[in-house]
Amino acid sequence: MRKVLNVKNEHAQRRQRELRDHGWRYLSSKEEPSLGEDCILEEIGWWPGDGPRPKTTAISAKVRRQVLERDGGRCVICGRAAGEQYDDGSIVSLAAGHIRANSHGGKISLDNLRTECRLCNESVRADTGSAADPKAVLEQVKSLKKKEREELRYWIQAGQRTRTALDRAYDAYRLGGPRVQEEVVRYLAEMESRSWV
Repeated sequence: MRKVLNVKNEHAQRRQRELRDHGWRYLSSKEEPSLGEDCILEEIGWWPGDGPRPKTTAISAKVRRQVLERDGGRCVICGRAAGEQYDDGSIVSLAAGHIRANSHGGKISLDNLRTECRLCNESVRADTGSAADPKAVLEQVKSLKKKEREELRYWIQAGQRTRTALDRAYDAYRLGGPRVQEEVVRYLAEMESRSWV
């Protein structure tokens, strides 16, 4: 990528991110750690000199940031946070996804956007629907305890997963920065030492 962009310094990552604003799609080490400095190009977008820049329906960085902050920096569908790992070991990255797609009249507005991880965003956008086996999913639901089924029903009605007080406390810790994290770790260690007395 650095070769193609003719960039050999620290600005390479910025130039690479700018390509996303022009419709380029690629996986980087953020999504797939084994790539290192490499990336996998998935779709070529607009390039200066190829004609006029096409109109974009891209979500601005400001709006994306507002959506992620509002949703606590977690996917509202599965609850994963940026930087956590999926079951396959790849790293979670978050996007502002449309509740109602542009192609179906949806707008780029805070009330039509929600935080989605890469996997949830891809499955929501898939035209062919889910690849999941309905019988297998139903078996998972049947295996839940009554309280869990009630909570699942509530999530489905709400259109997103709700966060517990513990979830919100962890999110505040995770997003709070070093000073907050040090204070919380110190407090928890102090509480743990008291429980042994």
